[in-house]
Amino acid sequence: MSSMTRRSFYVGAAAALSAVRVLGANDRIRIGIVGLGGRGSDHQRAYSTIPEARITALCDVNQAARERAQARVTKAGLEPALEFNDMRELFMSNQVDAVSIATPNHWHALACIWACQAGKDVYVEKPACYNVYEGQRMLEVQRATKRLVQVGSQHRSTPFKMKSIAALQQGLIGKLYQAKGLCFKRRNTIGHADNEPTPAGVNWDLFCGPAPLRPFNEKEVTALGGRQAFSDAAWQGGLPHNSSEIWSCPWMAD
Repeated sequence: MSSMTRRSFYVGAAAALSAVRVLGANDRIRIGIVGLGGRGSDHQRAYSTIPEARITALCDVNQAARERAQARVTKAGLEPALEFNDMRELFMSNQVDAVSIATPNHWHALACIWACQAGKDVYVEKPACYNVYEGQRMLEVQRATKRLVQVGSQHRSTPFKMKSIAALQQGLIGKLYQAKGLCFKRRNTIGHADNEPTPAGVNWDLFCGPAPLRPFNEKEVTALGGRQAFSDAAWQGGLPHNSSEIWSCPWMAD
């Protein structure tokens, strides 16, 4: 996704999160970002450019990641953000209105549920969940709490795709009898490294979270945002992107 398209998407996300509030001249949506790796850094840069948003909290289990994110805040001349090691503490903060979740995939569903239960509106990266059960629980909690939740399947909100699907549904090429979704993204090997002691400043237990606790291995953790080690093969770098193609198929048949 181009930088302009990405920025437009986050502007839309911030606008959606602010829909239930009446904004005054000095009132902006206070954003907490959970997960400060590559994707979380993208979130931080995007929200920093949105006048209606203000980043007030940063959360990551890695102290070094928090420090890098805070340095970007300082460099931008913005007010320092609160720092959290545990996302649950961020969710309970009264200095946060909405959260943007960019954790490894195995945390997406539970982080979204906890945030809604804490009264926060949520933007969560794709894939929304690991399995159908998690997705159903997310829907139940969102409906019960009535929080605004948006998942990063932004292709479904792309105007030209919406127009194209509508044309297909209206019979542009006749009756649809089959749809295929394909996405080919070549991934290089991550190589091999032996397990090692957890580095200072990293809360490994919180990183594993709802996934089984396993020995620390830097290559496995950093490769594809932890998907190499904490997801099965279907999710490993493929399904987060393939999900856009997969849901396009039933969308055509709606």
